[in-house]
Amino acid sequence: MNETWDADEFRRRVQGALDTFLETQSKRLAPLGDEVEPLLRRARESMSGGKRLRAAFCYWGFHAVHPSPSRAEEESLVRAAAALELLQASALVHDDVIDDSDTRRGAPSAHRAFE
Repeated sequence: MNETWDADEFRRRVQGALDTFLETQSKRLAPLGDEVEPLLRRARESMSGGKRLRAAFCYWGFHAVHPSPSRAEEESLVRAAAALELLQASALVHDDVIDDSDTRRGAPSAHRAFE
């Protein structure tokens, strides 16, 4: 295990995993037509930036019990951490709908953007 924590590098790796996932979904949904593009664009916006605290908690929790993961385990860990970020983003969209929120982080909430 690398003894130094590079938070920026970790966030970059998590973002890369999210970008890869969203690109895969974009290709899978392409046959549905151009109507899907606004949804994908919004998903990309929702998944960009942030502190990635949940991802970091996942990372450090795993390293607490498995301090010397293999390269493959480390890559799987990054994907799992990215999945937590995707889950959180989905929960925020759901919360905004339930609360009838107009904004999220100073921008229109997802359901408002699609009205």
